[in-house]
Amino acid sequence: MNSSEIAKLVKKWRIALGLSQSQLGLITGTSSSYISYVESGKIVPSLEFSYKLELGLNLRNTEITRLRN
Repeated sequence: MNSSEIAKLVKKWRIALGLSQSQLGLITGTSSSYISYVESGKIVPSLEFSYKLELGLNLRNTEITRLRN
């Protein structure tokens, strides 16, 4: 699992879409604090949440989940 790559990808796409951490949290059904932890690499999102992030960020399916392996 590469938490730093996941962190960079999530933050990059969130900013590119003009979303705040709070907005992404609403889209994915979690808190802005959880998004912050993901973006800082403090946690690796679960497989289920990775799918939610991919949908919320309009990423190609499995882009984040691929980095979890």
